[in-house]
Amino acid sequence: MKVYISGQRVGNGTIVVPLPSAVILYILNYCKSRCFHVVLVNNKHNEESVTVQMSGHCLQLFEHSFVSLDKVPVKVANCVLPVIEDSKDYMIRCGLCCVIRHIVKVTHNALGPDDKDSYIDLLGFRAASLKACSEVSGWTKLCEVELPLSISHLITTLQGSNAGMTIDIPEDVMKLELHFDKPPLLHNDDKKKRVLLKSIQQKYQKDFKELYGEKKSKPESSSEKTNLPEDGTKTELSALDKDAEFIQQFFKTYENHMPHGSSYYRVQTKSERDLKKFQNSNDGKVCKFGCTENKLVKWCAKCNDREKLRQKEKIQQMNNSRLIEHGDNKFVTSDAQSVPSNHKSELSNGDSNISKTLSQLSLSTNGEKRLSDFGVSMIDELSDYVSSLTLYDVIYEHVYAEGVGLTISDLALLVYIYYLMESLEFKCSTLFLKLSNIKKWLTHILTLPRIQHTANVCGFNLVAMETAVMVTSHHTESPMFTIPSVILNVEEDTNEISRSAKAKHKALKKETMRVLEKVKEQKLEPEVGSHPCGDNVQLDWSSVPLHAHPKIELPEKRVGRKCEQLENLATAVKSVSKSGDIIVDFCSGAGHLGIIIAHLLPDCQVYLIENKEESLVRAQERVKELQLNNVTCYQCNLDYFQGPFNVGVCLHACGVATDLVLQQCLDKNASFVICPCCYGNIQNTHLISYPRSINYRNSEFTDKDVIILGHAADQTEIDIELHDQGRYCMNLVDTDRADLARENGYNVTLCSLKPLSCTPKNNLLVGSKIYQEQSR
Repeated sequence: MKVYISGQRVGNGTIVVPLPSAVILYILNYCKSRCFHVVLVNNKHNEESVTVQMSGHCLQLFEHSFVSLDKVPVKVANCVLPVIEDSKDYMIRCGLCCVIRHIVKVTHNALGPDDKDSYIDLLGFRAASLKACSEVSGWTKLCEVELPLSISHLITTLQGSNAGMTIDIPEDVMKLELHFDKPPLLHNDDKKKRVLLKSIQQKYQKDFKELYGEKKSKPESSSEKTNLPEDGTKTELSALDKDAEFIQQFFKTYENHMPHGSSYYRVQTKSERDLKKFQNSNDGKVCKFGCTENKLVKWCAKCNDREKLRQKEKIQQMNNSRLIEHGDNKFVTSDAQSVPSNHKSELSNGDSNISKTLSQLSLSTNGEKRLSDFGVSMIDELSDYVSSLTLYDVIYEHVYAEGVGLTISDLALLVYIYYLMESLEFKCSTLFLKLSNIKKWLTHILTLPRIQHTANVCGFNLVAMETAVMVTSHHTESPMFTIPSVILNVEEDTNEISRSAKAKHKALKKETMRVLEKVKEQKLEPEVGSHPCGDNVQLDWSSVPLHAHPKIELPEKRVGRKCEQLENLATAVKSVSKSGDIIVDFCSGAGHLGIIIAHLLPDCQVYLIENKEESLVRAQERVKELQLNNVTCYQCNLDYFQGPFNVGVCLHACGVATDLVLQQCLDKNASFVICPCCYGNIQNTHLISYPRSINYRNSEFTDKDVIILGHAADQTEIDIELHDQGRYCMNLVDTDRADLARENGYNVTLCSLKPLSCTPKNNLLVGSKIYQEQSR
């Protein structure tokens, strides 16, 4: 199995690679993987990518070679590097997140029964870390697209910076910084917290009995002190001091050991809990805002709304304070760390002392808390509080990027941050003053032994890096960093970084009517034609091999409608293709459409492109059973496939994926056969914006107008009140897509699948270049 990455060898035993390649080499060494042959491709044409230097020792663990771009196999060259080629399984995987996930899985599966290592935990809960494509996952987009580009641009800026220059911190870096202000992402948290809560209460009971016995005697007064020996040293704590220490120990941060880095949690203090509740007063039951509704016990709509408003305003103010400077360092949080004076001498004593210092600082708090900060001052109060604890009182510390444990996200982010620090010659105090959360995360990450070992193997200047996160501020450092003057809009139900797509826009009826009125004013009417094959769209399914037939996977009640969908698209593909063509089935899923096309057109090459590995593996197994030698599987995002092709096809590509497929076809001057789906999921991305056509933009349509039409277009089920309106809106959205193709020199037909009952999303876009039609 080969991993193709961009890079080349230079003198002095070093290699030069772009940031994504550096991430892959770091993770290969972290996992100690010997399952891959690493091929470094001298990609001179990729001049936009910033390169960094790594030690040649990072290649010693596995087989490796250096080749020029023209020596790369064609099927690998079709994709943006990095790429994994699995020659045995006819599978190509590309994209940073897809590649590093596969490296982790293959390495983990190759472990023997006696191996103590476990790597699958690096993929997080249900192995879902960085699994979704960048169009729907904020994390994948951040790690795969945004941060590499932003940090590369920042490194380029730093290379040309002058003394005294002031530089804005990239917004994507600030997005990561603000992410650490939120609670860590935790799946199945009820079950996990229930176990932790039980262990906390059991530990409390055990420690209580060890310290006080079965029953605690009446505490001594504060004036009653223990006797001191002649030398003046204290042999025992007073009873009250002992109580205070016991209370402080209970509210400390607990450690839960995990394979690659412990998680940390604590018990919410009584003071924190009280801030979230409504309190009683002499006038009756009122909330902390002074609501005088005496009949209310815990909450009321008025108080709850006011609380929500206050919380949203607080979050907005906090984010604005980070994103808009208000003077000298007012944005610095109180947990920004500095190196105590007695540690300065330790910095020259090697890695061990620095790592020890980092370990002490990584989870440190702002000094010793007083008992009043906890909300309990006596053991009896603490006992009552412990007995009242619930799951909501267990709080995880946010010390890792994507959850409560170390994942591949942390490893990728570490590489990016290291090379940013290196470009600053590790004079980072002015940067970390603005990025206190990232500094705290980095301080903890650098205490992990395997992180340190891998960093040394890859040639990272670990001592300089560890020193940089501990040094005090140097006001003479250059350049100075500022936070850009932008306002980050914070919505209560919208995460800037998350695994799932943003919620669908829910258009109100009056909004839909407003957009339809605009359609009427602008005289936009969809032009609907007929299928290229007329009514002759049927296939002889009795002659189709079993593993090319959808009944091999689908339940019987779905097979009939699926066959009708497939034959509509397959016959349309035959009408726009010729022998020797390359046909790409985008969003192929389990390969139902691509496999039947490969069976019907054996003289054509068919590529199946899908980002969900589970679906593509099933397609791969069917291809092997059919012994089709004209099919290749690509696990990647749509935009990572950049090879030439003649016909692009997709069946029910969800939302914006339809527009990504269409754009790919237009960029390659390829014909297309596209059946859209999930109109309500269309949204602007870093690659696609709406409206798509000049015609709609000149008609004063906005992206919100198209999104509202998309939401209404999803209401096309038969026998519902809004069916006709839904079909009309569906045609309007697809007319925008058709107009885009026409503006690029295509003949386009917007028609329907036959029969309409085969699916509620039954529109079909068929297009080909005008000169291609003339040549046929």
